[in-house]
Amino acid sequence: MIEWIKRLRNRIENFLFGRYGMDALSRDLYILSFVLLLLGLVFRSGPLHFVLQLAGEAIIFVCLWRILSKNIYARQLENAKYLSLRGKVIEKYLSMERKAAPKVRAFQEKADPKVRAFREKAGPKFQAFKEKAGPKFRSFREKALSKFRSFREKAGPKFLALRRRVKDGALLLQRRWKERKVSLFYYCPSCRQLIRVPRHRGKIEIRCPKCGQSFVKNTGKRKGIEWDEVKKPQ
Repeated sequence: MIEWIKRLRNRIENFLFGRYGMDALSRDLYILSFVLLLLGLVFRSGPLHFVLQLAGEAIIFVCLWRILSKNIYARQLENAKYLSLRGKVIEKYLSMERKAAPKVRAFQEKADPKVRAFREKAGPKFQAFKEKAGPKFRSFREKALSKFRSFREKAGPKFLALRRRVKDGALLLQRRWKERKVSLFYYCPSCRQLIRVPRHRGKIEIRCPKCGQSFVKNTGKRKGIEWDEVKKPQ
């Protein structure tokens, strides 16, 4: 398995050798495509959904094309133009922010007395509401916590059993993959016990070690492979 991963990594490295790769333009286009696809999920009906999904997928295709392109000089020119345009836009925004800063401060100075007056009026009302709603909120929180604890006590053993089954299934898959060239695995039709038998033994009769049920399976043509005694899987 590790050797296969290493070969796959070498193939990917050989495929990406001499290609342009990621830059600022591709990264921002990926972010834009993600936003468009997310909006397409929000607006699930009508032509707007189709337009947003199509635009997001088209931008992803353009990003992949730029990343895998071998015309590095052209992609660098595109990225340089984009960075210069982005710098101009940011500078324009900062200049507008600097111009608007005095107006914002003046508005805050005018609004601060009104806000303080509103807080002084609303403070006693909010305090009275909090005193009335406090016991109800605490009782609601205690009930919710008790229900959650009871649910956790009931669901805890089931969750542990499910996690144990998933772990055992993963280990079984790993074992079957390792022994795929020399072993076959069958389930007993009566009790569903997993039984391991050797390959290339022809048509054989398998006897379940758990319930004693017998059934016939074809394990492939004989090839004279020496095989030790078949052990019961743990």
